[in-house]
Amino acid sequence: MKQTRIHWSAAALLVLMSGCATVDPVSTKLQSAKTVGIISAIADDFTVTPAGLTGLDSADRTVSIASWGIDEFVVGRIGAALTPRLQIQDVTYQRASFAHHEPASALPVIDRLRDIPVKTLVRTEVSPQGLDAYVIVTKASSRYGSRGHTVSGLGAIDDRTVMAHYAAVYALYTIWVIDGRSYEVIDKKSASPLDNAEIIRLSGPSHTINPALLSRTDLAASEQIRVALSDLLMKSLEVTLRDLRLVGRP
Repeated sequence: MKQTRIHWSAAALLVLMSGCATVDPVSTKLQSAKTVGIISAIADDFTVTPAGLTGLDSADRTVSIASWGIDEFVVGRIGAALTPRLQIQDVTYQRASFAHHEPASALPVIDRLRDIPVKTLVRTEVSPQGLDAYVIVTKASSRYGSRGHTVSGLGAIDDRTVMAHYAAVYALYTIWVIDGRSYEVIDKKSASPLDNAEIIRLSGPSHTINPALLSRTDLAASEQIRVALSDLLMKSLEVTLRDLRLVGRP
């Protein structure tokens, strides 16, 4: 199985040049931590989900977007935000294993008590071991519409009504903070909707786009969709890291 080694330095430099949040105060649970590894496993696929008046074209459409470098982008953003107070170390891991792990429980206490796969994966699939903490970004899920479509990870909703046609890209993810010695869950947070959520509403970050972008047969070649996703993640990661108190207010 192919391993992924994330080099966050170059991406982190670009982020620092554009400005990022200050880092005080931070979560008391990480005050003693010095070394941190960052893992992202949300960007293997991009799925377009038809909704509303779909007619005969009601099947989801999924394409591989590994070439977009979204996971590397996420690692770079987080690394740049944490760098002022923590030593970020490159880690090697099986991306596919983290991309398909069991979703987080709605009750945080459950994830602290049960032997959830993400804790096992850190212990068995990540190198090097023994860092003070690992920050892991995995897919989250949301239901959409009256028919209860379940969507997860990265993708888009293509919603048609009698009078209008709407579309939005989404980035549904959870950030876990795992103790590198005990492998216990220190904290976790699923990304919340942003203030710019408009017509298409999900339980995580989304942003409307031109529906015509989803009509392409070669979605994986769409630079506009890639940029829209990157922009959505850039904005939502800042908020989610603040919610976790991994960074302070800007």
